[in-house]
Amino acid sequence: MRKKEKTKLTREGEELLGGFKEALMAFGKAGTTIELYARILTQYLEVNPEPEPFQRENVLSFLSVKRREGCKGNTLRLNYYALKTFFTTFQKPWPFDRSEVPERSEAYTPFFTPEEMARMEASARAMGPRYYALVRLENAIGLRRIEIRELNVNDYRRPKLRVQTAKHGEYVERELDPTTCDTLDEYLGGRGRLRRVADANSMFVRGLRGPRLSLRGFNDIYRRIRERAGIDKERASFHAARRGRITDLYERGMKEAELTKEWGWRSDQTVKTYVKLSKRQVEEKLRLVHPYFQDEEPGSSIEAENRTE
Repeated sequence: MRKKEKTKLTREGEELLGGFKEALMAFGKAGTTIELYARILTQYLEVNPEPEPFQRENVLSFLSVKRREGCKGNTLRLNYYALKTFFTTFQKPWPFDRSEVPERSEAYTPFFTPEEMARMEASARAMGPRYYALVRLENAIGLRRIEIRELNVNDYRRPKLRVQTAKHGEYVERELDPTTCDTLDEYLGGRGRLRRVADANSMFVRGLRGPRLSLRGFNDIYRRIRERAGIDKERASFHAARRGRITDLYERGMKEAELTKEWGWRSDQTVKTYVKLSKRQVEEKLRLVHPYFQDEEPGSSIEAENRTE
């Protein structure tokens, strides 16, 4: 596992970062948002170490660095708006207008098909109980990475799992299928026989006796499982399984309101950002339901009209 790099900020930079995080918490931002914006600001302050990095040139130099690193439209927009939040938090004028917002790039949202999720499970099973439990649980109910990280052993009471949602911090109860329960029971039973675990209540720990797995640790594990499964999809991590499961359930007949209730979202509109339908799937469904495709054989309706003339 890669060792986390230590940031090199000035004293003023550390103070700005700390104040920014405190403000985001005070404004009720989700933990994932705070973590993401803090990471962006840390990179920004490393590029701009001066005590008052609130000039237009500071932002331009940072975005130039990100572009040279290969960041495209959507990522640049995310960085742009994170920095805008930083400026406004410290009551500094934002030196850009709407016409200067980085343009959107075509969205790339990888998702796993049911066949790929099955391959992930087979790969994880061969690697051991912890890996299999992790992938099986993700494929079952499509949790966010941070939601899996924060799971505790006492959140699981077969067949129910208590999950704290990342976006709003609300708790939802999810029901698990028997096979997923058996998988978790096997993994947690093996852990229970250990004499020392640094964080005994954490569901997923580093190694056999380590502390709670970090978010980067989850990324590394998931990448290794995906590579062993022979799945070559760029940035296909936990959200790819989440999108895949939601899409699969939608195709199997679950309604948007039902998916919203199960995943703990506040709006039915959120489902639309997760369901990924291919053009082929849509065309196949169209042939099944469109009345003009219901003739017994091609051209039969025209032939029938000709016979009546």
